[in-house]
Amino acid sequence: MESMKAYLAADLAGVFVYDFPTTCTVGGTTYNVLVGDNSQTEEDAFGGPQMVDTQSIHFRVSDLASIDNGTVLTLVDTGVSTKKLVVSNTISADGNEMIVQVRAA
Repeated sequence: MESMKAYLAADLAGVFVYDFPTTCTVGGTTYNVLVGDNSQTEEDAFGGPQMVDTQSIHFRVSDLASIDNGTVLTLVDTGVSTKKLVVSNTISADGNEMIVQVRAA
């Protein structure tokens, strides 16, 4: 099983570098990341729809192993730079990815 983890980690590294050229800057260091859109609609205090624009950013644990909630980072996707605020994070079951939940900063 251990050899399979190493193979999957190497395969995942290739996906981050070659398949998805999105980058994220944290504390002056730039990382290759995968980004997922988690937008959803919730009801506001008056019963109307309110868009909650959250995203999940996937870092390789070998690149960035932890990040504090409240950290502001910069996401660069197709040349557009946006500031994001870290809401939470978790490590994937295989231990290779840190999945960070962010919202607009």
